[in-house]
Amino acid sequence: MTARRPHILKPGALLTAAGLLLFSAVTFAAQDPPKRTTRDGVYTKTQAEAGKAAFDKFCLNCHGFAPSQKSNLSPDLGGDAFLTKWSGKSVRDLATLILTTMPNDGSAVLTEEQTASVVAYVLQENKFPVGGQPLKYDPAMASITIVK
Repeated sequence: MTARRPHILKPGALLTAAGLLLFSAVTFAAQDPPKRTTRDGVYTKTQAEAGKAAFDKFCLNCHGFAPSQKSNLSPDLGGDAFLTKWSGKSVRDLATLILTTMPNDGSAVLTEEQTASVVAYVLQENKFPVGGQPLKYDPAMASITIVK
């Protein structure tokens, strides 16, 4: 029987292992944010209140949450009509539409913060739960799906 020699790492093996570990950590950190839905509480009550103020100022002339609250030319932002149109789409899709096209008469330009607040208000009016962190207009918003 021959005696086995203890396994000794080659000089570059430790450095290679450390590099692989670092690469794995960076790759994991760079992955998309976890998927969430509007049922996960993605806005705060305070933010929705600010959103109501912005909505009343910039959106109420054209939009409402029920047919009796709006003009006939603009889509409802509440109930089945809203959920049918937006279900399965991201919150970022909704926010980007608002940010880039509303109000459509060119009377104002909403900031990203105002837009996120208006979206929070729309979510609140559609009975989605309040959460502990405000909604931000950022890439992570794309990982939040609107659900029925």
